[in-house]
Amino acid sequence: MRSGIKPKQPKSRGIKAITTYVFAGGMLLVVLFTIFNILVLQQVRDDIKVIPNLYAKNIGAPTNVDVEQYLGQYVREEILTNIEFPMVFTDAQKIPASWENIGIEKKDFDELNAEQQDYVMKQIAKMEAHDNVIPLKLTPSDPTIYGYVFYGETKAIKYLRIIPYFQIPLIILFILIGFIGYMNIRKAEKRYLWVGLAKETAHQFGTPTSSLLAWIDILEAKLPPAQTQRVKSELDSMRSDVDRLRLIASRFGKVGSSISHKEVNLHKIISETVDNFQKLVPHVSQKIELLFNSQIQGKMYKLDPDLIKWTLENLIKNSIDAMKNKSGQIIISAFQKNHYLYIQIKDQGAGMPRSMYKKIFHPGITSKQRGWGLGLSLARRIVEEYHKGRIHVLKSEVGKGTVFEIILPIKGM
Repeated sequence: MRSGIKPKQPKSRGIKAITTYVFAGGMLLVVLFTIFNILVLQQVRDDIKVIPNLYAKNIGAPTNVDVEQYLGQYVREEILTNIEFPMVFTDAQKIPASWENIGIEKKDFDELNAEQQDYVMKQIAKMEAHDNVIPLKLTPSDPTIYGYVFYGETKAIKYLRIIPYFQIPLIILFILIGFIGYMNIRKAEKRYLWVGLAKETAHQFGTPTSSLLAWIDILEAKLPPAQTQRVKSELDSMRSDVDRLRLIASRFGKVGSSISHKEVNLHKIISETVDNFQKLVPHVSQKIELLFNSQIQGKMYKLDPDLIKWTLENLIKNSIDAMKNKSGQIIISAFQKNHYLYIQIKDQGAGMPRSMYKKIFHPGITSKQRGWGLGLSLARRIVEEYHKGRIHVLKSEVGKGTVFEIILPIKGM
């Protein structure tokens, strides 16, 4: 049966957006990391050329020259002037002869003050501790050492050392954003499913309720006047029940639609709701007493009366169900504090563990064998989305009861 209702479906657009995000984001990360790795590898290639060149020059030193002077001149003129990482050249006794990129002006070591000399020696000790030292020999097997070259970390090594601190958080952030987006889509799908179900229910209720009213009028018209008087009470009750069905259909139809608030006497709405349940309770249990404590008599609040009444009915009905086979009171309290309106429904029913405080408002969560688990979910939607308020379990204790609380902002209501 077609209803003509076409609720928005975020599924295809949402999944497409997530797919695009994952693909584009993944490609961007791959491109960025690839470019970075290429730059780092190029820097590594440039840096490592220094070491082979130094060994080659060392081994190829002429035999008829002062080897220490020859290698020292090469290090100063060819190596130190072409590097971008810390390096210190010393003689065989580890006395600094020249240096680069250690933060000290290049002078003769003897011309430095005591603090600067101490700094240079600490740099040498630090490099040596990391085994970043090249002894200058004619051949690898030559026992004679003509000097030392101490070197620190290259920029490439520093980059490689810190890049995981950027890559890992970026990847985690990328995955987290994708996961949050996916979960939001899942929630939206569920929300639109319930909205569509509510609207379809309203539509399906509409036609038969209108027909029922018509059939009641036809039945009343066909009965003789004497019989009409005898069944008038029953006919009026039938009309009342049909009107209630139409009200329920109207409420379901408002789910997912724009709501128009109006100034209403909330005390009167709550009082009427409690009165209706006081008539119903004796048919459920003779041991349950409903009480209404109000501090808002005569005050007007801007809200949707039908939806607020529906919310109250769901909460009170929930409390009555929780108190089956138990005796006690259900107390509804309403009061104003600062710029907020508070409505509390307290029962002495089965209660619930703290782990259920939030889950109880999720669609499909119910303790009833044949329940749909929609009542509290719809109540939360009405309070939080349509009235910008809050509904929550204020407190609950297993075996002792539960207190639900609705908080509505007065400003903008």
